[in-house]
This record gives sequence, C-alpha cells and structure tokens, in this order.
Amino acid sequence: MNSFLYRIAFSISLLWLSLSGLCGCGFMGIELIKDYPGKSDEIHYCKTKDGWRLALSHYCKGKACSPNIKKAPIILCHGLGYNHHFWDLDDSVNFARTLAQKDYDVWLLSLRGAGLSTKPGISILKNLTDMRKGELKSASFAPSKLNWNIDDYIQYDIPAALDYVTSYTKKPRVIWIGHSLGGMIMYGYLGLKPDPKVQALVTLGSPLIIPQPPNNILQAFAKNNLLFKTLLIVNTRSGATGIAPFYEYLITPDKVLFYNQRNMDSETIGKVLEFVVEDLPIGVVNQIIDMVRTGTFRSIDGTINYTELASNITIPALVCCGKADNLAPPESVRFAYHTIGSEDKTFKMFGTANGHKNDYGHNDLILGKFAKKEVYPEILRWVKGHCALNEKNISLE
Repeated sequence: MNSFLYRIAFSISLLWLSLSGLCGCGFMGIELIKDYPGKSDEIHYCKTKDGWRLALSHYCKGKACSPNIKKAPIILCHGLGYNHHFWDLDDSVNFARTLAQKDYDVWLLSLRGAGLSTKPGISILKNLTDMRKGELKSASFAPSKLNWNIDDYIQYDIPAALDYVTSYTKKPRVIWIGHSLGGMIMYGYLGLKPDPKVQALVTLGSPLIIPQPPNNILQAFAKNNLLFKTLLIVNTRSGATGIAPFYEYLITPDKVLFYNQRNMDSETIGKVLEFVVEDLPIGVVNQIIDMVRTGTFRSIDGTINYTELASNITIPALVCCGKADNLAPPESVRFAYHTIGSEDKTFKMFGTANGHKNDYGHNDLILGKFAKKEVYPEILRWVKGHCALNEKNISLE
C-alpha cells in the first residue's frame, strides 16, 4: 500500500476509534466495573519524588520471597500506552507467572497514568462506563497530574520503583525487563548515569533510533499528529474497547505496528484492547513524534540525546527483537545492541530465519502464539545466568 493510501486508511481508523471513544465503551455494552484476568499475589504502592503514586503488582512464591535467596528480583515494565497486565494477560499468556514459577521474585510496574498508578481524574471520568477494578482510587484532579512526558518516567518513575523493590526485598540489585518503551526508558536512565541497583537489563522491541525515512505507517502517524492528538483528548481506551468487535474488518495502526497477525490469537488481541490499553498524554506522544521525525530518542526539550548516551551503559544486557516488527524494526534494535557499551551483551532476533515458527512482530515477543515455547525459554536461560547476587552485600539490612 502506498503512502497516500496508508494516510487515508490511518485517518479513517483514527476517526472510528475516536467515535467509539465518544460512545463510552463503544459497541461492547456498558460494563461498569471490569476485573482483570491476571491475578498477582499482592499490590504495592510507592511514591515518586514529584508526588505520583506508582502501583507494583507482586508475584512471589515460596523461597523466592526470602531475603536470604541469592537471586535478584525482577521488575517488568510495559510499553507505550499499556499497563502492567501486558505481562499477566491470562492463564495461557502470562510471562510474570512463568518467572514466578521458576522461583523469581517478580514485580510488575505500572508507570504513571497506567493501571492502578496515579492517573488524571479526567481519564477516569472519560472511562466511567469502562471502569477497571480498583482504579477509581488512583484518580487525581491536580493540574500537575494532567500531562507528563517520557523524561518523567526516566527521572522519577524508575528510581522510585528501584528504591521500593530493593528496600522491600532487602536485595541490593534488580533485573529490569522492559518491553518497547519500558526498555527504552531504562536505556535513557542508565545512559544518564549508572545505577548500582540495576544488575542486568533485558529489552524486547526497544529501539534507540527510528530508521529514516520511517516506514509508511509511522510517516502517516507523524503527518496526522493533530488528528491523533485530538483522538487522545476524546478517549483512547474506551475507543480501543469499542473497536474490538470489528477489529478484523478495520485497517488499524496497531495491526501493522504491533502484531504479525499470523503469529497472534484474536482472543489475545481482544484482551489487550479490553484490559491493557491506557489513555496517552500529549507530552509522551510529542516525544514519540519527535523520534519518528528525527530518528533520535531525545528529551522533551531536545537537550538530552538518549540515543548517544546509551554508550555509557555497561551492565549485562539481552537485546531482543522480532523479525516482522514494524514499530521497532530489527535494524533499530540491533543499533541499540551495538550502541550500548556493555561487554556482556547478547542479541536475539525471533523469526523463521532463526528456526522459529513465525516472524515475530512487536507484541508477539510476549503475547505471540508460540512465545511461551520460543521466546520465554530464551529469556529465562539468559536471566538464569545473570540473576545471582554476589556473596557480599546480599541483604540491605
């Protein structure tokens, strides 16, 4: 499809999403309180230095919870416009539970504005007919909670989560596993300065550049940014729920950017639309659009080049991508692998050329049909080799 047709299809799908959002929960019917399919053991909360409350869902079984166990706890961080349930979507697609069953102490972070973390009151009001269990308590009507950007994740959310988990578990270091933006922000954080609390890093579909010129769908995203921002003001989350019944008939951006359709179950995609999608702030969108246009990952004011600073990263890293990922194409993720300064680093691409059943897209790396058999074991194998805490300084007590 040429660029012009992409722009037309993109515009129509955005308008449909906007109209669905205006209808509350679209054509799904009114469901006042939704309970999530994933069930963690407990919910914890921590405060950022700028006054946001972040939710951390905790998966921990048996000996993994002991302060004497010599394994680093793991923090899982979701990507753009999602919440922590990306990692524990249901019984069949649940990376968090897979880690916990292997005796890891697992923490699922919801960044500001997502899940049960603080989010703008206006977002709660817009989704009253699409309410999720427990999130009403997260609403804030303070003007300072209306908007934020990626720099806030880096400067405030990451250190708050690291401080809380290391303090609670009495372990000096953690392993950070981030999908998409969840990995990018750790690149930015560690690029600015090393933090001894981070022992190792796993990224999944996390680019440091956008190859120029961008692919057609990303170009359409940038050129239609005013329409996209208008959609954000109306409603994103209920709009996503609204298009779920018609998903297979629409040309939606996420079909191209987030999935290889041959590698995903429609039921899984439906649950993502229903439980994982969150409203997006303009500040975050502006930074993503800037990255699409310039090819570089930068701060909101353009003064910090996170792409260049990634060379400062020296901790062990596993960098993963999908061969069919149009949002974080292999060359952009491979660039991250080559840029980071770690001596102990591994690159994994998931696709038929490397013996996998399908070429993986963006979300397929965790949610794909065969991810549990093909991707999870690769991550587990690498984490097993990098999770041991030194004999010294096992406990913070």
